[in-house]
Amino acid sequence: MMIKPNESITSGHAAYGIRLMTPKGRDPGYLVKIERRHARYAQWFGFTLCGGQAATLSAALAWRDEQTRRLEPLTKQEFVAQIRTNNTSGAAGVVRTTQRSKSRSGRVWSAEYWLARPPRGLKIGARYFSISKHGEEGAKQLAFAARQEMESLCSGYHAPHVPEEFQLGASESTPIERIGEIKTAITADR
Repeated sequence: MMIKPNESITSGHAAYGIRLMTPKGRDPGYLVKIERRHARYAQWFGFTLCGGQAATLSAALAWRDEQTRRLEPLTKQEFVAQIRTNNTSGAAGVVRTTQRSKSRSGRVWSAEYWLARPPRGLKIGARYFSISKHGEEGAKQLAFAARQEMESLCSGYHAPHVPEEFQLGASESTPIERIGEIKTAITADR
């Protein structure tokens, strides 16, 4: 059974990272793309080179499965500790902030803090460290320590776009079993 380029073959994520392509003037085939630790890996599997669509899909699945087993994704701790390009404090999730307030009488006051924000997904509050109480460097160091403590609560791997069956520790099935899953998904969609 021939899969047309516009047909979806992703039911159950059986074709994660695999795209059927028909480039102009070239042999149709599957393009497999995987990203791990900010590095991209890609491989082209043409129908003619591999001996037909079923053999090409089998080769593409085998290559994709080998790459996902061999290449370890970032852990959540590594991901949340990454320092972004616009960071000025030197630690992820730590910022210097000023809190301004106005009393009923109209008097305006402000307080400066070093703030440690929790990583996304953790259900804990941010921690504020007063500069007037701890000093500039003391408050900053306390915020760094609080953020490291928050980061230590993260566990597992950071792979938000990767289907669960392709995460580390998922059950292993052969490419031939996956081809059966894909064919079943295609016939069920019609």
